Amino acid sequence: MAALDTLKILCVSWQSIRTCYDLTHDLPGWDCLLSGVDLSCPEDAAYTILINLLTEAMELTDRFSPWYKAPAEVFGLYQPLKNLSTPCYKWELTPNALARWRPTLDMLARAIATDPELADIQATVEATDWLKDAFVSATCACKPNPPVVMIPPHILLESILFCDVCGQPLHRLEQSET
Repeated sequence: MAALDTLKILCVSWQSIRTCYDLTHDLPGWDCLLSGVDLSCPEDAAYTILINLLTEAMELTDRFSPWYKAPAEVFGLYQPLKNLSTPCYKWELTPNALARWRPTLDMLARAIATDPELADIQATVEATDWLKDAFVSATCACKPNPPVVMIPPHILLESILFCDVCGQPLHRLEQSET
């Protein structure tokens, strides 16, 4: 099974979740899907991917949806008691969610187990993940005191942003300009 087959299964899974919770959003990106996933154990990887999908569904729920103020348990998620050795909580599937999504978990686990390309996709996501967290200083041509804004570098690479005041494009502020 190739990454394309895994992607089809992910799309079908997401469509089921979308239908269940009245969502209109596209399948989340690989960075969301593979967050915290250990591909060495396909069953655990499928479990984590499903949690990532349900978490994303919970976060994407429109404020006019009847699901908007629903507790996480309605989405099949809960947070077990905090482990004092770890600084954060981790979502888990409720027993009802495990039963409900068992066919999805099984399909995903089989797809992950037979998909050699998934590890390459995960490596690419992890290699570029730092770009989202880092910010660079950017400025424009305003005189005498141009504003300095903090922008993720990938935004400066992917698009041209213009200053609302002077109309000039923002550019990365080099260390010598500070």
